[in-house]
Amino acid sequence: MIEFQNCVNEVEIKDINCTGVHFIWTKSLLNPNSTILKKIDRVMSNCEFITQFNNANVVFLPYGIFYHSSAILKIPQVMVKKKKSFRLVNYITNKNNGNLFNKIAILKDKLHEVQGKIDKDPTNKELRAEGVEILKSYKEAAEDEEKLLMQKSKVNG
Repeated sequence: MIEFQNCVNEVEIKDINCTGVHFIWTKSLLNPNSTILKKIDRVMSNCEFITQFNNANVVFLPYGIFYHSSAILKIPQVMVKKKKSFRLVNYITNKNNGNLFNKIAILKDKLHEVQGKIDKDPTNKELRAEGVEILKSYKEAAEDEEKLLMQKSKVNG
């Protein structure tokens, strides 16, 4: 650890401001009895970048499908969102729920909320079990989204 700190000081980098979940790695996603939660990932930059993009921040997403959570670097000055036209894809009409767009966002929010609570109380087995159930639903919705995106790629390709 001391060698890492010396390296960071030598190359003059530091952490970019971050939000989101604190614990970004777990040993077992689907085992609510697993008590191993760690914060091991970082996003770092040099001082020039931090000065130029002082509003930049990193959002650590709930760890969802993988054992690590995703880190998204947001640079507000650079981001420009384009409006896209709406197209109905047949895959959506075959689903019972039909509300796939909102389902994934809602599940991400729930997962984020539960993982935030787990950050505060990592030994709470009820919260871990709730997180497992939400994660299972999220995985199913993510598979549905993947199928949708595959169909869209055929239309656009």
